[in-house]
Amino acid sequence: MKRYLDGPTSPKQQIMFEILGLSRKKTRHRWTRIGNISEQGALSPAIVVAGEKFSNTLAESRSHLRVVTRVSHPFTIEDYPVTDENFCLMGIPCLRVATKNKNELRQIFANFETEILTGPLHNFLCCKGLAMDLLTALSKDVGFDFGVYLVADDKDGRELENGQWDGIIGDLRSGAAHIGFGSISVTQSRKSAIDFSSPYYYSKFSFLVATTKAKIKLSAFLEPFSWKLWIAIFSALHATAIAAAIFE
Repeated sequence: MKRYLDGPTSPKQQIMFEILGLSRKKTRHRWTRIGNISEQGALSPAIVVAGEKFSNTLAESRSHLRVVTRVSHPFTIEDYPVTDENFCLMGIPCLRVATKNKNELRQIFANFETEILTGPLHNFLCCKGLAMDLLTALSKDVGFDFGVYLVADDKDGRELENGQWDGIIGDLRSGAAHIGFGSISVTQSRKSAIDFSSPYYYSKFSFLVATTKAKIKLSAFLEPFSWKLWIAIFSALHATAIAAAIFE
C-alpha cells in the first residue's frame, strides 16, 4: 500500500509504502501494519512476534529471538564447549534447559547474556548441524539475533488429552520460544497448531526384500507341508475310498 506524504497532486511527491506483518489471532490470520518505508528510510514503531512486542526501528536495531530445537542428527547435534575458554570450536552456543516456563526461560537468557553460563535450570553447550547452519545464514539474511535452547522434554510435539501440546510445539504455543528450528515433521494436526515455513528437507523411506529364485522346482507344491503330513493325508484318502467301496 502506498501513500503520498505531500498529497497526490503536490509537485514534491514522496511515495511511502506501508510494511505489513501477518499475525495470527486464534484461528484466523490478519495483516497488521508494523511500519513504513520511504525515501528517508524504514521506520517500525513496534514488531510483535509470538505475542511479545519489540519496540525498535528497523534501520537501527535488531530483534533478539529465542529459538527452540532438539537433538536430531544430522540437523541438530549436541556438542560440548572448550572447558577452559567456554567457547564453541564448531557450531553455535546453545542451552540445555530443564524448564518449559516462559518467564523462567526469559530469565535464563537474560542471565546468559550477562555471561552466567550455567545455573539450576540450564547448562551451556554447543549446537551444530544442518539446521544450525541454516539458522545462522537466515539470521544474517533477514537481520535478527537469536539464542538457541534445547527443549526440556526432547520432543517435537503432540497434542495431549487435555488439549495442550508438549515438545517444541508446546513451547511455541505458550510463547516460551519465538521460532522452532529443526527436523520437525509437518503433519495435519501440527499445521492446525502452529505455522510452518516451506519445507527445506524431504525424507523418503524404502523397503528391502529378498529376491525370489528364478527357477521353481516341480515339487514346490509339496513344500507347504512336511512329508509326514503328506503321508497321513494320502493314507486317509485311501482308507476313506476303501471303506466307501466296502459299505456300498
